[in-house]
Amino acid sequence: MKTISSYILILLLFFSEGFSQVIKFEETFDSLDVEARGWTLLNADGSMGDYQAFTEAFTFTNTGLLNPQKGRYFIHYDALNSNDLGIIDQWVITPQLTNLAKFDEFSFWCGAVDNEYRDSLRVLISTSGNATSDFVEIDRFKVDGPSGTWHEKSYDLSPYAGKNIYIAVNYLMKDAGVLGANSDNVWIDHFKIESAFGPDVEVNNFELLQNYPNPFNPSTEIVFSIPEAANVNITIFDITGKEVQQLVNEMYQSGRYNVKWNAGGFSSGAYFYTISVTSATNSGASYTDTKQMIFIK
Repeated sequence: MKTISSYILILLLFFSEGFSQVIKFEETFDSLDVEARGWTLLNADGSMGDYQAFTEAFTFTNTGLLNPQKGRYFIHYDALNSNDLGIIDQWVITPQLTNLAKFDEFSFWCGAVDNEYRDSLRVLISTSGNATSDFVEIDRFKVDGPSGTWHEKSYDLSPYAGKNIYIAVNYLMKDAGVLGANSDNVWIDHFKIESAFGPDVEVNNFELLQNYPNPFNPSTEIVFSIPEAANVNITIFDITGKEVQQLVNEMYQSGRYNVKWNAGGFSSGAYFYTISVTSATNSGASYTDTKQMIFIK
């Protein structure tokens, strides 16, 4: 029994090395040519002051030095960004983000002075253009402190699978400025999109998802989740029920995984993919499911 258990453990470790969260987009502001990389930093409040948004470090009187969360520079806004009416309206807009898939996750880091009236940020998404009027707000939150610290915010991009989007972070404050009550300091850094796959992803149920894209030509992606270590078999069948390819037959740790099928050597038409899962733990759990997909040349 000890030998079998050791063998299973070795298999789990071996196969887990091939799966991790894939970084699809990352910006750490190592250089200031951000517009050349598709970024837009917009001053929408009409303030006349020319204040550099990027800094390499910032020193707080009571808490000391703030360095970038990652990279060389970070974005810093404060009361001096206010216009004459006490409004701050600063936008940080990403380049167009393409080829999004289910379970993609967007994250960025931020922080603020943690006084009684903490500064706020908005997060918005556009599926059309990058003008401010194109964006729809998905979150508005008080930024955590204290001074000199960074906090990660993350968002599920699954609703935008198959779409191209822009993401904006908006520093919008009223009664702001040096004499205002609501603004102080806020800082922003390290934007990233990664696909949430691998053994580090927590899942609670067995699940086989519909392939994407569907219909497809010639490749498609199949996603499955398992809540415990198990042997996973995924087999492709044609419309007559004939097996055409065994896509997966391996041991996996608990997590969410994606596998691709390239049907370039097959005829157009309907195909079925079946998953069969047998637990490698003492639970004795098993799971099967079948879904249809359409290959169109």
